[in-house]
Amino acid sequence: MLKRRIFLFVLISCFVASAGAALAQSVAPAKILGVPYINQVLQKGWSGPWKEACEEASITMVDNYYRGVTTFDLKQAEKFMRNLFAYQDQKYGSNANSDAARSLDMLIRYSDFNAHIVQDPTLQSIKDEIDAGRPVIALHFGKLLDNPGVLFARNGSYYHMTVVVGYDDAAQDFVVNDPGDPTHGKYHRYPYANYMDSLHDYDYARRKADGPPRVLFTYPKLARAAGSPRIFYLQDGVRRYVTSPAALARHGLVWFVHTFEPERLMLFPEGEPLR
Repeated sequence: MLKRRIFLFVLISCFVASAGAALAQSVAPAKILGVPYINQVLQKGWSGPWKEACEEASITMVDNYYRGVTTFDLKQAEKFMRNLFAYQDQKYGSNANSDAARSLDMLIRYSDFNAHIVQDPTLQSIKDEIDAGRPVIALHFGKLLDNPGVLFARNGSYYHMTVVVGYDDAAQDFVVNDPGDPTHGKYHRYPYANYMDSLHDYDYARRKADGPPRVLFTYPKLARAAGSPRIFYLQDGVRRYVTSPAALARHGLVWFVHTFEPERLMLFPEGEPLR
């Protein structure tokens, strides 16, 4: 009887170990995009516009990713961010707490990428964007991120912005470039549940980050399918065929074209040509 029990114990142990190994093999390794990182204050100190610059820093990181930059030139980053400050000050009267719509406005005007606002994003939809090589800009009620490295004013809006650059299903984490964490901001890990719960746009009427859950799905402005000479302008989630170089010049666009796999470019439905 004892021998039989020992045999059954060994058999069950082997089964559990095999099942655990199979499960571990079924979980894909972490997927992380090479989005360069900067802290929002750029060594300027937590004062002036820099203490509120998580939006500008997030846009700057994604802009450099789409331009193929892997290492930041801090002088160029500062110049780019100061342009964003100035534009908001002139148009909106302030560069603090830029909600999804204002952030979209300034990135379309100044950056090398476009985006569209997605309300109530799902966990899977954000992961799908990372799989497609497109970082996601996320808006937060920052207190719910539960990161002691990101400091907020007591009783302030707690508004924050970060960039999703990867995910890890094995650990159930998003991998995030957090411009507000001066020590561990690059590739910071946030549990899926915390991160999704924290998603909130800024509400100007209430001056609180308690608006609807919103993110910005990003993509390059100009793209072509691999093996094709046809260039498309990506805007508002659709692709518009560029009829000539003159059309780009008229719209203030440069010839910085990204190459997509054909099936990925086809995910953007075709709109009116860019003339």
